[in-house]
Amino acid sequence: MEPMTPTCEQCGSTEITGRTADAEIELHCQTCGHRWARGARGCASCGGTELLTIPQLITTTPRGNQVSIVGRRQVVVCRDCDCDGVTAYLEHSTPLPPAYQSAARRITVDPTPSPPDAPRRRRTTSPRPTVTRPDPQVAHDDPESAPTHRLTNPTVRQAVEHFQSAEPGQDALVLIMFGRAVGPVSRLSEPQVRQVLATTDDWVAQNFSGSTREKAADTLRAFARHCAQHDWS
Repeated sequence: MEPMTPTCEQCGSTEITGRTADAEIELHCQTCGHRWARGARGCASCGGTELLTIPQLITTTPRGNQVSIVGRRQVVVCRDCDCDGVTAYLEHSTPLPPAYQSAARRITVDPTPSPPDAPRRRRTTSPRPTVTRPDPQVAHDDPESAPTHRLTNPTVRQAVEHFQSAEPGQDALVLIMFGRAVGPVSRLSEPQVRQVLATTDDWVAQNFSGSTREKAADTLRAFARHCAQHDWS
């Protein structure tokens, strides 16, 4: 049987180095700088031993601000310190959001900068010609000439991205579940979307419980207000 090659639990790279520390093996990813301990016995935050392994979404932004789910990774979490994420997965099979950081395995990035690239030969270029640009204040005196980027009847995904940009720090989990429930490409004007936004507390009560319910309800109410302020619903 061939030996198993370790992979980074954050980026999946196999460029891994390790060293023995306190009777455990400390692994270091050469690609992303993540460090973790193989065979760690307890939570890195509280020292507890009730650890679980649950999936976490992996996303990318291939075009502008559009977020696409490209896969999942397995993350070790603590039943106590990561209780919100554990509860959402055990009760609703909801993976951890992409930006979630496990308290059981604190994410650390190697602060040592990468070695500099080999010096490149400087190219001799002629001076650039001076370009006279119009005063932007004068150009925008005419209201019709000013650019506008106002969304009208956006999809659920577009509205959620706009809301997260305007009000960072909201509960990403309830927004992911809301998008999955009504469809990320559904328009806010569609009946099923308007029904959920009009009865946010009822929808949260059906999908959340315990300590996560209040935070989820606050976030969904704030999202509904955000949509109403922009005349989207």
